[in-house]
Amino acid sequence: MNAKESYKHAFNVLKAPFPEGEAAIATSASYSFYYALNVLKSPFQLGEKTIAKDSEYSHRYAKDILKATFALNVNGAYTTVDVETNKGDCDEF
Repeated sequence: MNAKESYKHAFNVLKAPFPEGEAAIATSASYSFYYALNVLKSPFQLGEKTIAKDSEYSHRYAKDILKATFALNVNGAYTTVDVETNKGDCDEF
């Protein structure tokens, strides 16, 4: 299964976490975000490295999931998002 299929299986079929599909979900920033938001209802650490590479989803993840500053070292570069100011940086990888 790919990221989309794994997320949809967790959300629509299982209505619960899908550990067997998490590696696939973690390859997509958007599906990692939505998996954390709609299925886990908590952080999805396996997907954070991918989320950190996407400026839109790193902001949304910090604001909607972590409700705190999101700082993650990805390949020696940090991405940070401050939910108070809604400002951040996301290096291109």
